[in-house]
Amino acid sequence: MSTPSIPVADLVGIARSAFPASRVIHEPINRDHGSWRVIIGGKEEDLWLEVVWGPLSGFGATDMKNLPGDDPDIFAPFGVPLKSIEDAKSWFTTKTKNA
Repeated sequence: MSTPSIPVADLVGIARSAFPASRVIHEPINRDHGSWRVIIGGKEEDLWLEVVWGPLSGFGATDMKNLPGDDPDIFAPFGVPLKSIEDAKSWFTTKTKNA
């Protein structure tokens, strides 16, 4: 499966609309590869979501406050694989219902 092309500015805008009370930041992971992550909320907040994109790792999201399973793989690039920006928007919707 190929990694989808995701405009980070679009994703940041969608995240800010979905979570207006939360901090939303974008930061590079590896500039050589062009990989990045978007962090919504944070460790000290009620909400802590991370969405990552990389040409090798793919595109996906993790609810850092609710890691999947009893023994989550902390080295996995993300918990939920996403195929498109629409998938990310849908995933955000599930998180706003739980907030």
